[in-house]
Amino acid sequence: MRIQVALLGLTLLLNACSKPRVDLLNPDESPSTTVSEPTLSSQVGPWNPKQLATAPSYRWLNANTETLRQLVYDGPAYGSLSSTEVFAYYSKPTNGATGNNPAIVLIHGGGGQAYKEWVQMWASRGYHAIAMDLGGAGADGARLAKAGPEQGDTRKFTSISDTQDKQWIYHAVSNVLAAHALIRSLPGVDSTKTAVVGVSWGGFLATMAAGLDPRIDAASVTYGSAYLQEQGGIFDKYFAQMSAAQKSQWVAKYDPANYLGNAKAQMLWISGATDPYFTPATQRPTHQIVAGQSQYSLRMVMSHSQADGANPNEIRLFLDKIFQGGKGLAQISDLSMSGQTAKATVKGPAAIQKATISYTTDTTLPYSSRSWQTVNAVLSGETITATVPTNATIWFINATDAQGAVVSTPYQIK
Repeated sequence: MRIQVALLGLTLLLNACSKPRVDLLNPDESPSTTVSEPTLSSQVGPWNPKQLATAPSYRWLNANTETLRQLVYDGPAYGSLSSTEVFAYYSKPTNGATGNNPAIVLIHGGGGQAYKEWVQMWASRGYHAIAMDLGGAGADGARLAKAGPEQGDTRKFTSISDTQDKQWIYHAVSNVLAAHALIRSLPGVDSTKTAVVGVSWGGFLATMAAGLDPRIDAASVTYGSAYLQEQGGIFDKYFAQMSAAQKSQWVAKYDPANYLGNAKAQMLWISGATDPYFTPATQRPTHQIVAGQSQYSLRMVMSHSQADGANPNEIRLFLDKIFQGGKGLAQISDLSMSGQTAKATVKGPAAIQKATISYTTDTTLPYSSRSWQTVNAVLSGETITATVPTNATIWFINATDAQGAVVSTPYQIK
């Protein structure tokens, strides 16, 4: 009997120790969900994904009674600093959601900051959300005492000749991955349901993060892509400032194409055909890397800004389908060509109301200077039929459903 009691006590103790931890400062919250982790590599490019999968040290800057939290967390070494600090906003869901809920990392574009309104928007939709400042600034916009590299566009390229600790992209990717590890560790987070959402340079970083951390389940990328070295956009001028050796080194180290093929995430790509930064020539080969796990929402013209990039409703529909059982987006599939006639199948959760084809016949550079036209396609049941002009150089088909959501084929480039 004594042996049985002792064994029972040991069993209870082991069971108690194996349970996820509860934050004693917020005992009413559910602990984060624990699952078996995929194997992460110790070194991929300049990063150590295995090390970055562990939540960094962090400290809260305001009281846990406030809905919108402020914090700083540790980043990589920089110059004489053995570690840097990264400012971020965080919020748990504010829509009354209970239990464990999905989490989202929000990555701003070039010249951007940690946007609290972005965090609040996703928290109101039932997500844990974190947005960090990747330029070394705090809530007031002033640089932190332990800030890392600044985020000017020139530095994103020409710093390739500096030591690694001085390179912005190295820091930015590290800090995105650290934010993902951090939010996964917080109470109430379902660590099996996490996403990254990036705008512009944030989209560039989101593709890198998805390729380096297979625990990321979904990624929404507005504007961003790999292959920035392809000619025809604003980034040409920065590559022109590099020597051939510097350009080769930058591409080998920081082109997302080197990493994206390892992504397990479902991907949503949103962009405009006349975008001056991330052009169809950079977008198309990027999309091909993860074509089997991608959806597209392309526009003929799309303003390039944080607000325009963060707010398309397609992002919410895409993520809610994956994480919250929402309706989701329509799918265009089975694109085929016969002569100049393109056909595709479209299926979705809401009635398809319109189909169009957008195209350009121009061959000029930059791509943003090209003239585009959009004409109606024929929608018959689930079949879209469109005539592609013989001299079209780039084209894509769109379908709009009753939700107002736009889905597309990938760019087709002749």
